[in-house]
Amino acid sequence: IIVIIAGSRHADAVKEDYKNRIDDLETDSSRLKKDMSRLKKELVDIEESKTRKAARGKELFDCLNAGGNIQLWTKADFDSFFSYYDIVDPDFRKRASATYRSLSRGNRLLLILSEMSFDNDSVCRIMGISPGSLRSARSRLRSKMCNVDCGVTLKESVLECVDSFLFLTSVKEGRESPIE
Repeated sequence: IIVIIAGSRHADAVKEDYKNRIDDLETDSSRLKKDMSRLKKELVDIEESKTRKAARGKELFDCLNAGGNIQLWTKADFDSFFSYYDIVDPDFRKRASATYRSLSRGNRLLLILSEMSFDNDSVCRIMGISPGSLRSARSRLRSKMCNVDCGVTLKESVLECVDSFLFLTSVKEGRESPIE
């Protein structure tokens, strides 16, 4: 009888332990489902935000092409425009990074406007600056060209960076060399 009672108590303890483990697993499962649901919602929110940002960037892009300017743009507008331009020309950032160091928003915009084939007068109108300020901005941009700090002369650096930029641009456009 003692053996039967001891065996029964042991079986009851094991059953109770298993019930507790099942409860813990169900609690963990419920928590994991909530976490998964939250993460899925965050992914949807990120995609929606990215879509809104690209749509706003397209509006700004079209506005510039229609004769608009950047006078009332916010930081978010610049970010939206740059995000959209990354869609229009996905290799631009790589070409710019290979050619220039640490571009500011204004530097990046100036490069993009040049890529979009705006002439000097249009760039001045879009950016709300004078021709002299544009020359200064381009000069500051040239100072950010690669290899300037590597003991290479400025002329060699400019030529190398321009060749690199032209090569990467020609590859983007499907040409085999920038001379074609």
